[in-house]
Amino acid sequence: MATSDTTLIDPSGADNPPPGAITPLPLPAGELPVASFELPGGRIWRAGTLSYTRGGLLTLFLCLLGGDFFWQLRERALAPTIPVLLRQFGASDFMTALLQGTIAPALAIFLAPVISYRSDRYRSRLGRRIPFLLVATPPAFLAMMGLALSPWLGRGAHQLLGPHSPGLVTCVIGMFTLAWLIFDVAVIITNCVHGALVNDVVPREVMGTFFGWFRAASLGAGMLFMYFLFGKIEQHYVAIFLSIGLFYLVCFTVMCLLVREGDYPPPPPPVEGGPLGRFFEAVAAYFRECLTKKYYLWFFLSFFLAYMAFQPVNLFSVYFSESVGMSKKTYGYWSTIQFALSLAQAPIVGWLADKVHPLRLTMAALLFYGLTTGVAYLYVHDVGTFAAAHVICGTISGFWLTATAPLAPALLPKLKFATFASALIIAQSLAQIVASPIIGWIVVRVNHGRPPALRDYHVIYAWACVFITLSLVVTLVVHKYFMQYGGRRNYVAPE
Repeated sequence: MATSDTTLIDPSGADNPPPGAITPLPLPAGELPVASFELPGGRIWRAGTLSYTRGGLLTLFLCLLGGDFFWQLRERALAPTIPVLLRQFGASDFMTALLQGTIAPALAIFLAPVISYRSDRYRSRLGRRIPFLLVATPPAFLAMMGLALSPWLGRGAHQLLGPHSPGLVTCVIGMFTLAWLIFDVAVIITNCVHGALVNDVVPREVMGTFFGWFRAASLGAGMLFMYFLFGKIEQHYVAIFLSIGLFYLVCFTVMCLLVREGDYPPPPPPVEGGPLGRFFEAVAAYFRECLTKKYYLWFFLSFFLAYMAFQPVNLFSVYFSESVGMSKKTYGYWSTIQFALSLAQAPIVGWLADKVHPLRLTMAALLFYGLTTGVAYLYVHDVGTFAAAHVICGTISGFWLTATAPLAPALLPKLKFATFASALIIAQSLAQIVASPIIGWIVVRVNHGRPPALRDYHVIYAWACVFITLSLVVTLVVHKYFMQYGGRRNYVAPE
């Protein structure tokens, strides 16, 4: 992102500092310089060695949110589309749960700690986060094309194998699975590093506000997709995937090139010995740093239980709507309403997170979601009641997502943020791995022999109510530790 007298200040000693910049005085050895300047009466926000005026902060937000919009459009498009395409290709409900909720999270469990650990210790001219994002973006685009072209690729593989082919449906799903795995590797890299980039470059005082607008951008992308495109996905998914993929490729790359990271303290010296010795030392360091304090273990468990609650609803909401007679166009309409309500609340929740604290908002969201999913289990029986539950429960889950977005930056150590945050990715992945096959098996058992249009999916709301209540109980324990470590005003993350 280009520097100017109203934008981000490069603390690393740029060749052409902006007019009005003040050269920082030398500091004692071991301290990083903080370059900043301030117009008369102006305020300066700082994130590490980065300093921003009000105009610089606005420019940073616009750059990040511009790339994030198309990143989230990609995510919002794939999440509801994958179950539809898998059913169209002939996959069973159990296969859908396995592919979407088990295989990809298993990859994340192994890849997330490695990527996050390496990112925290990586140093380059572009920073320690942006190089990872740049590397992951083109494969994500190519994988989206592979998902869209799975029928043609599968048909080609079927014809090529001839009598040795396992069948057309198997070939199509095989090609789909291959593209899905490539896509998920790229997504894991992006998810591991993107939050850490935000933690590094966005000042702590406005972190909640940023994530409120980040959620608004995400929900805006979801609204556009669900209202204009979801009803047409079965007939035009190739063109839709191609368009979204191209926009994502260009805009996310531009974002990475415009946003500038600051300076970081030097990483720990590399461990002596061969690759195997360094690997085991890295594993030991990861477990030592992330998984030896009860406070953080309770924190990770609270997310694990919450994602256990959300997973069945994410997997089978579209199928539930079809079972009560709702068309895809109507489902897209009510999803748009839900996104609009979540979008309207997101900036407010983000602002409240800065004023009240995201941990308190998280507890409120968990309580509301537990109550509404319990009511949904008892009363959803037709199109109208499903629409109400879909909108209300979805809006409250959006409340939780917005409240928890700045929670990790507020509670985890800053310099090792990616490493600690990867444990949250592991918690989410484990929840998906555990919940997806179990709920898939339960749905199959409940609906044995029934055609898709007559299947019963009420169990997903009962499951959600139970696990979100458990998450609330654990979050209360986290809050107790949080107060012991200083509370909202004096909190210091233990290391």
